[in-house]
Amino acid sequence: MKKALFIFALFVSFLVFETISTAESLIVKKVAEAQALLQDSEVSFEAQEIRTRIRCSKCKSGFTYKTEEKVVAKQSVLKAWDPDEDKFYDVSIRIPYPLPDGNFIFSTLTKGFTVEHVYGRYVGKFNFNVFFGEKKLLVLAGKHLWVAPEFRDNLKYEFLNEHAEEVIYTPFADDLYDKDAVLDGAKFLRSEVILALEDLRAKKIVSRALPGKLLADFAPWEYLFNLGVNEQMDHQKFDNDRRRTAEEVLIEYAFNGEQSFKLAISSASARGPYQFTDRGNSKALGTYSTVVNAYEEVGLDPDFANGTRDLQNMIKSAICLLDMELAKFPSDVRALYAKDYRKAAIYPSAAYNGGYGTAITLYSWIKKNNYEIILDNFSPPAAAFTYVRTSVQYRYVKRGKKTLKIAVRSVKKVVNTETPYYLKKQMYLWKLIDELKGQL
Repeated sequence: MKKALFIFALFVSFLVFETISTAESLIVKKVAEAQALLQDSEVSFEAQEIRTRIRCSKCKSGFTYKTEEKVVAKQSVLKAWDPDEDKFYDVSIRIPYPLPDGNFIFSTLTKGFTVEHVYGRYVGKFNFNVFFGEKKLLVLAGKHLWVAPEFRDNLKYEFLNEHAEEVIYTPFADDLYDKDAVLDGAKFLRSEVILALEDLRAKKIVSRALPGKLLADFAPWEYLFNLGVNEQMDHQKFDNDRRRTAEEVLIEYAFNGEQSFKLAISSASARGPYQFTDRGNSKALGTYSTVVNAYEEVGLDPDFANGTRDLQNMIKSAICLLDMELAKFPSDVRALYAKDYRKAAIYPSAAYNGGYGTAITLYSWIKKNNYEIILDNFSPPAAAFTYVRTSVQYRYVKRGKKTLKIAVRSVKKVVNTETPYYLKKQMYLWKLIDELKGQL
C-alpha cells in the first residue's frame, strides 16, 4: 500500500517540531503532536469473499460463479486527547465501504470508549466525539484509508490495497476552536501565498491582464489569501456567523498546513483548497488544463488530481486563472483593477467562480445601470447575474429515402445564485484581512 501520508512530510523531522514550537495556539501544537503519533497507528481494509453469478455462453446452465475478495469495510483510527492528564488514546472504528447512503453507520472497536459521529461523510470532514467512560475527550486527528474518486467503483481488495492512501488529517471541530489558532492559520496561509508569488517573481513571468507588469505583481497577497479562505467557506454558516465561518477555515489551515483541504471535492467536482474543475471534452479543455497550457512557463503540474492536492501549485494556478480571466475584460475594467484591485476584483472573481459568462453579464449590468461598486455594501440584484444560455441539439428526421439532421436551438434564462454569495464573502473577507494584517 502506498504510504503517501497527507501530513507535513515526516512529522518526526526538524521542520515539524519547528512548526509546533512557533505556533501560538496550544491546540495547534497538540494537533501536530497527535498527527505525528498517528504515523505508527495501523489502518486497514476488511475484505470478504463475494460469490457473483456471471453469464457463461459455454456453460449448460448459461451462467457460472466467480469468487473474489472484495472490500466491505475499512478500519480507521482516531487520536483522542485527555487535556486534564495530557494523555493520548488510539480509538479504532470500523466504517462500511463503500459508505451507504443515508445514515452514517460505523462501529467502535476499542473497548471502553464510546464514539459519536457529529458530521461529515468523507475523510477531510469526518468529525467524531469520543468518550472514555463518562469523560469526553478531544479528537485531535484521524488516520484513514482514502480512495481517489476515480477508483471508488472498484471494490477488489488487492486493487484498493495497492491504490488507497493513508491519510492523517484534522478537520475543524467546534471543540477545537481557538483564537490563537485562527492567527496561526492566517500566518501560514499568508506565508504560502508569498512563497508562491516569490517563485513567480523569480521566473519573471509577465501578466497577460496587465502588460508591462510581472505576474507576481498582478495580485497582492491579500487577494490570494481571500480566495483561499472564500473557497472553503460554507454559505449557510456564513449567513449565521460570518466571522466564525472564516475563522474555522483558518483554523483548519493551522491544523493541517500544506495538506489543508487537499481532499476537498465539491458537488460540482471542484477539487483542492482553491477548488478547480477540469471538465473538458473533445472540443475544449477543462479549466485546469487550459490554465496549465496557457501558462506553460509557470510549470504547473499537468496532472489534475495531483495538481489540485498541492497547495503551492493551487495558489499559482489561481493567480494564473485570475490573470487570464481579467485579460478578457474591456480596458476600463483592467484600468480599475490597476487603480483599485479590490473593487475590480469582483470581475475576475465572478469568472473564477461562475465562468466568464457570469462575469461579463455582471459587468454589463453594472455599466448599464451606472452601479457604484462599494465594498461595504455590494448587493446587485439577481438581474446582474441573469443571462441567456443558447444550446443546440440535433434530431434526425426521415424525409422519404433521406434522413435529415436538423438543428434545434433552445434558449434558457439562467440565474446564477452561487456567484453573488461568493462575492459577498469576498467583500467581507477584505475587512477581516485588514483586521488580521496588524497581527501578521
